Amino acid sequence: MLKDYYKILELPPNAGLVDIKKSFRKLAMRYHPDKHGEDEVAGAQFMEVQEAYDTLTDPEKKEIYLQQRWYEQSMGRKLSGSMPLTSVSILQDVIRLNKYISGLDVFRIDNEGLLHYQLQLLSRDAIAILKSEEQVDIIKEIVRLSIDNCKSFHLNQATRLAIKLQELIKTGSDEEKQLEAFIAKRSQDEFWQKWKIPVFIIVTMLLCYLIYKSAN
Repeated sequence: MLKDYYKILELPPNAGLVDIKKSFRKLAMRYHPDKHGEDEVAGAQFMEVQEAYDTLTDPEKKEIYLQQRWYEQSMGRKLSGSMPLTSVSILQDVIRLNKYISGLDVFRIDNEGLLHYQLQLLSRDAIAILKSEEQVDIIKEIVRLSIDNCKSFHLNQATRLAIKLQELIKTGSDEEKQLEAFIAKRSQDEFWQKWKIPVFIIVTMLLCYLIYKSAN
């Protein structure tokens, strides 16, 4: 579940940079380890505040976070603190995304935002959990659904997703074949998009020439 960095910083979602910095200074002083010694709760809260601040003050991190936040809220999920990752919880997130995507107009999907969200679901920690728990059937379903979620991707986006999914699959497996077919389809689609207009023009000119020759 995605963290609500604005809530962590005790701010509304429309808070600006000045307010974010001001709130961070206040909360950092409240929870700083120098004031609480070995208090683990305060230490954890300080780390949460620091993480929220680092994300919301970095333009690139903030943009990715806001895209992820939008997907979470669009699917009716509440933002919260961290939840323990398990193979089952990761699969549930991917299934939830699949249901949400199935109800969208494929031509209006924010593919870059969707990619960032997918990569977040397949974070380094998530990959480590999936590998350590070795739930083969769950991994197969995650790969299948992740590919299905991203049928509207361009080749570059599909390749970036494939690199992440390759960390989960074994050489020669059915999942590897699915992934290869996914990339091949995106490559073919991109090639056709690039050349369909020139091909149409050439074919039209050829037909016009044949009509002219037959008339004479």
